[in-house]
Amino acid sequence: MNLLFEYVKRHELNIDKIISSSAVGYYGAYTSDTILSEDSSSGNDFLAHICKVWEKAAWQFESLGVKTIILRKGIVLGRDGGMYAKLAPLAKLGINVSLGDGKQYIPWIDIHDVVRLYEFILYRTDIRGVYNAVAPQHITMNDFAYVLLRSFGRSSFLPNVPGFVIKLLYGDMAAMLLNGSPISAEKIRNRGFKFNYDTIARSLNNCSKSFFI
Repeated sequence: MNLLFEYVKRHELNIDKIISSSAVGYYGAYTSDTILSEDSSSGNDFLAHICKVWEKAAWQFESLGVKTIILRKGIVLGRDGGMYAKLAPLAKLGINVSLGDGKQYIPWIDIHDVVRLYEFILYRTDIRGVYNAVAPQHITMNDFAYVLLRSFGRSSFLPNVPGFVIKLLYGDMAAMLLNGSPISAEKIRNRGFKFNYDTIARSLNNCSKSFFI
């Protein structure tokens, strides 16, 4: 991001706006029932630090008169990759994919709404600053696993994957999988953006329609 800023500055490029991609990891890896907004404090873990450094670099563009928009994205759900592609084959076999105690929240957004959100921002002249790119529905890991299984007509009586197993596999990175708080989507909704996939069932059912293994 710093290199891009220096290039734009050196060549005096005429850019109207820049959309920078950050993550809800900005708020830190911990679990609570408090709904976090764009004004909530940042976390102190590694991912939160990375997000803060990245966003600080993006804000440099404001000094050039470039409208700067930062999207703090949740987990992006789409059938061709990411979390869905890793867990769907297991769920289709009737395997429970919930991790730890399953009470951690998963801020998420459907990939189709991500594309629409970028288009929405590009055509609006009054949007700048930080926005959470997450769906309005707050779900836990247990909710996600249940709906994913149901999207394939499955159910499971298997226990959740124990937290210590995740810690053995991922080390310090396990905190991002075993913790999470609800994130607010109200700021972008108040700007007029409407989510086509506002429930996890709608998103996962659409993904499963074209999923084959």
